[in-house]
Amino acid sequence: MDLWTTEQIGPWKLKALNVDAPEFVQDVMGEISEGEVDVYYDTRWETSRLFAEWLLTQGDLLADRDVLVLGCGIGLEALSVARVARTTYCNDLSPVACRWCLRQLEANGLSGEALVGSYLDVDMPSVDVVVGSFLVYNDETAASLAGFVQKHDADAVFANDPMPYWYTFQDALPDRRVEQFPGENFV
Repeated sequence: MDLWTTEQIGPWKLKALNVDAPEFVQDVMGEISEGEVDVYYDTRWETSRLFAEWLLTQGDLLADRDVLVLGCGIGLEALSVARVARTTYCNDLSPVACRWCLRQLEANGLSGEALVGSYLDVDMPSVDVVVGSFLVYNDETAASLAGFVQKHDADAVFANDPMPYWYTFQDALPDRRVEQFPGENFV
């Protein structure tokens, strides 16, 4: 089974990681069995593909800027960011996820820097934009992410359900540009 598949993201055909490839499955299952990071077997979520496609349309927000992709997973969103950003930082709790994210970027002629660990614990570089997918899911994550975005004086782009916590996050950032994919109609 091939490690890479071809995926269409907007007008762009890219090499996407085949999450059923034995090399990938073995790597993820090894990390799970070690128990050091609470990871799960990743799949290609349709929402991730749609978010990655939408990110390609956000050139005014991402182009020539330093962008941090929080919770990057295996990196579909990072692929879109790296196409236009000056610098792409990929953060995840999982070392395996970060490694595969970078491999996927490299397979597409792109680059990024991995920052492994909790965004609250890792020494993060200064960034212009923070991108994340489904990271605001309770009052605690809303407050910690809002504090992080403010600390970095960054704009924020998130795919997230419009739960009450999301509005807490937005309200905590009155001076920052906060974009939600794909707006109020996302459920």
